[in-house]
Amino acid sequence: MRSAIRTIRFLLLVVALGLAAARSVAASTADGDSATSPATPHLVLPSGPLPASDQFQWEVRIRVVNRTPRGIYPDSLVTEFTDLYEGSMRRGYTESFTVTSVAKMLHAISAGDSGHVTYSGAAFAEVGRIRMRLHAHFSDGTTCVTPAATIDFGPAPVAVRFPSSYIQGKDGRIEITFLPEMWPTGPSPAVLLVHGEDGQSRDWMPLGCALSNHGYACMLVSLPGHGFSTGPRDFASPASVKAVSRALDLLRRLPGTDSTRVALWGFSEGATVAALVAARHGGLRGLVLQSGIYDLGSAFEHTESAELRHILETQAGPRAGWKKRSPLRTGEWPKAPALILHGEQDRVVPASQAGDFAAALRASGDSVTVRLFPGAGHRIPMAEARDTAEEFLKSLLLAERKAR
Repeated sequence: MRSAIRTIRFLLLVVALGLAAARSVAASTADGDSATSPATPHLVLPSGPLPASDQFQWEVRIRVVNRTPRGIYPDSLVTEFTDLYEGSMRRGYTESFTVTSVAKMLHAISAGDSGHVTYSGAAFAEVGRIRMRLHAHFSDGTTCVTPAATIDFGPAPVAVRFPSSYIQGKDGRIEITFLPEMWPTGPSPAVLLVHGEDGQSRDWMPLGCALSNHGYACMLVSLPGHGFSTGPRDFASPASVKAVSRALDLLRRLPGTDSTRVALWGFSEGATVAALVAARHGGLRGLVLQSGIYDLGSAFEHTESAELRHILETQAGPRAGWKKRSPLRTGEWPKAPALILHGEQDRVVPASQAGDFAAALRASGDSVTVRLFPGAGHRIPMAEARDTAEEFLKSLLLAERKAR
């Protein structure tokens, strides 16, 4: 009899433990946790996709679960970013970064406990994916790495509010995005932004929104073969000059913009195209040329970038025609005050190109200002470039508004 009672008690204990384990698994699943081996800490992320903020930041709350019998000490968060935007030239491209500040933000996590940390970083694409792994160590110095956790991100609300539109023509379509001045007090001065060789118009949404908040209407344009503009990719071609000229004409005609106060701002190949457009398009009040390529032949000979050589060889046509695509060699000069921005350590396009083009502009009687950025490469830190360019644009485009 006693043996039978002991057997029944044992079976009841087994059932109770089983129910407790089931409740534990159910609870962890309900709060987003997953049944991961207790031998390895793991990350829990919210369901995606999450929108970027209107400051074009991706933010995500990360839960670090430590089911091991030992405390862990976070060291770094290794992140892999993949561009998923359909119109991006870098779609499918993945770039890795290591965030070491996580060790300061997230202290030791005790055995059987969890901790939280918020990741915040610039949204590098309108649609993208982040894959994360936490690197940590135990008190005895042995290391551990969490399984990868993944979350998708979508566009910022402001990007959804201002979708692309198109200029239609017999030779195809040109993708544009128009951002009106945020708080207009009259006709708005306007800026047209032209992207570089590996980009498309909406890469510059953050800058366009900043300009619209600072007193300008802003238009973004995709060169032929980039973004959702049709046509082949053709470096600084007549088709690219025509596309930017058409976007410029439309910007001037839009209701609410001041056609007498319009500037053009180009980046890399976009600066090359902008300089060519400004030489043939009168009426511009200002021209910003950032990291531009002003002599294709010289850039090909002196660049340290195999990618740029490949682009010029495959997208700029026969070398005999490069002179017509080189603002320094055409003999035609922009008819507007120019600001030239260039990184002193640019290994893609040597800074000497900026100096040579500035000298040619001065010799032709044009007003030109050059700002070289010590330590900067081809991609000048945007905050520094923007501050310099905005001071230049303010003196040319906003002075009249204040005087009225």
